[in-house]
Amino acid sequence: MTERTIHDIAFRGHTDLLREVLTKENVNKRDGVKNTPLHWAAYIGSIATIKLLIGAGADLEALNNHGETPADRARSRRQSKAAELLETSGLN
Repeated sequence: MTERTIHDIAFRGHTDLLREVLTKENVNKRDGVKNTPLHWAAYIGSIATIKLLIGAGADLEALNNHGETPADRARSRRQSKAAELLETSGLN
């Protein structure tokens, strides 16, 4: 069986598995193009996954190699609810 990365798990929206992996992995771990798991959750617009990652301390302002934040990734895929959640989560 191939081991899945935290990025793959976030991309697929597997929140139960992600919850388990987050006990062992850095929530802000970068992949080859510096996307974090939150970038991938935003890309697919998974609200549950985004909320889980934010609750675990995900960096809302993390930039990938293209200078994109997770909110930028959500907007680029027309994931408006995800983008709005990401944009308002950083407000105090």
